[in-house]
Amino acid sequence: VRETVIAPATTTSSQSPTGLFFYPQEAQSLQRAIADFLARRELFSPAACRRQALIFSRTRFRKKFTGFIARVRAGQNRSRL
Repeated sequence: VRETVIAPATTTSSQSPTGLFFYPQEAQSLQRAIADFLARRELFSPAACRRQALIFSRTRFRKKFTGFIARVRAGQNRSRL
């Protein structure tokens, strides 16, 4: 399973962080995450964020989903997306 966010603490040398998690999902936690992001904004690459977002694009989802349905209907594969 791919995460939608690659947090700074979970990156490898080949990955750039693409966001921050915040808990609990409340206004005060979001404010802290924004302040944290602004303090460390040099870690975040707009290009890396775009690449990560494209993994979850509508076009890619449709292609993967219709392929999955076709395989299931053909009895070839019952694995997850």
